[in-house]
Amino acid sequence: MTYKLLKEKDYTTSPWSGGMTTEIFLYPETGSYKDRDFYARISSATILVDQSTFTPLEGIDRFITSLDKPLTLQHSQAQPFTLSPFQVYGFSGGQATQSFGQVKDFNLMVKDPARGELKTYTLEGALVLEGQSADLMVIYSPQVDLTYPNLDLKASRGDSLVLEGVNEISLRSEGKGHILVAYIWL
Repeated sequence: MTYKLLKEKDYTTSPWSGGMTTEIFLYPETGSYKDRDFYARISSATILVDQSTFTPLEGIDRFITSLDKPLTLQHSQAQPFTLSPFQVYGFSGGQATQSFGQVKDFNLMVKDPARGELKTYTLEGALVLEGQSADLMVIYSPQVDLTYPNLDLKASRGDSLVLEGVNEISLRSEGKGHILVAYIWL
């Protein structure tokens, strides 16, 4: 197992038409989101407008959740639907998609042939996460500080831990909150 702690101060933030986006993780690191040269990307966007249109991303599966307020989405002419904070929704990035409401979201994008899954866990105290045979596992904690006892590692709120080849990982929270875990198969 190998791991890397990504500190919040090291993330890359840039403007987009609806607000600001922060790239948390990109695989491979030498890839480029702009050029669509990646297998996996994790980001968080602050949506500062009441209605925004998602960039069409053909061939990319997306998983999204809100980190703070309800998020309403609509695909093409389908009925809009609302996600509660930390409720994960997966969809094809090629679908015409709009969002409604000013929220902070969290995204996992995976490009074929990679596959992914994003899960939310409510944590208070100790938890053991299984790697689910994923090639990469990324743990993001937007609400609580975490300790990884078997790695002798501490992570602050907003940091991410990237794990490769993990079977399971123990963690402990400094309080109660949600964490997000991305599982990526390459």
